[in-house]
Amino acid sequence: MRSSLITSIRSRAATSLAGVLLVAALAGCAGQAGSGETSSAPSLPNDFPVAVELSGGDLISAAKNGAAWTASVTLGDSDTRQGAVEKLTDHGFVIIGENITTGNDQVYSLSGSEYSVRLGFSEHDGRDVVNYTVAPRADESR
Repeated sequence: MRSSLITSIRSRAATSLAGVLLVAALAGCAGQAGSGETSSAPSLPNDFPVAVELSGGDLISAAKNGAAWTASVTLGDSDTRQGAVEKLTDHGFVIIGENITTGNDQVYSLSGSEYSVRLGFSEHDGRDVVNYTVAPRADESR
């Protein structure tokens, strides 16, 4: 009986260790750059559209999923939410929708000649965060 108890404890410890190692391995994948290389800081995918100028501040995350890209950026100390929107409107994007979701969270939909952009503003750890979702325009009448 004591032997089966020791075996059970060892099995649980091995399972726990495997779980910890899996989480550590997956955390390493979160910082992958667009080229598939692991880096300590997130970076934009290599083919992120240059027409979409991101706000200053720190890049929190970025990814490409199919034909769409996402990026999350903290606003820099001198940046504002309106400034993030103006960076896009100054480069030809037009606001086609605006919505305040809950509290201080806002969402803007913008359209450009080649891309549609959705900006979502939220707060994280006391800092404003801009969440970008970028997709090629679907219509052919550009």
